Amino acid sequence: MRRKKMDETVDSAETIPVYLRTSLVESILLACIKEVSFSCIYNNIQKIEYVSEGVIRKYLFYLINGNFIQYNGRRKIFILCHGGAELLRSIYTQIQHTHLHYQDLTIKVE
Repeated sequence: MRRKKMDETVDSAETIPVYLRTSLVESILLACIKEVSFSCIYNNIQKIEYVSEGVIRKYLFYLINGNFIQYNGRRKIFILCHGGAELLRSIYTQIQHTHLHYQDLTIKVE
């Protein structure tokens, strides 16, 4: 596998999609409706299931880059964006129309 130099551009065709668990994405998006800090998001998720701080930070990174949530550095809070509200609607629509177990659903982020 050839490494890319810093000045080389990466084709979008080369990007590897990431699959996020719907249950964690939903919990994060719902928490962000109230404009919350990282510790609030972390504590809310720990009530449901144990997830490491690093995993939650990774999810936040992908959700921010996908314009589903935004981070206000001055206030140190995460805020739900319009795209995040749309994603929540899509999640609930999929849950209603699929016969898969809720924990088995994933969201593809590119």
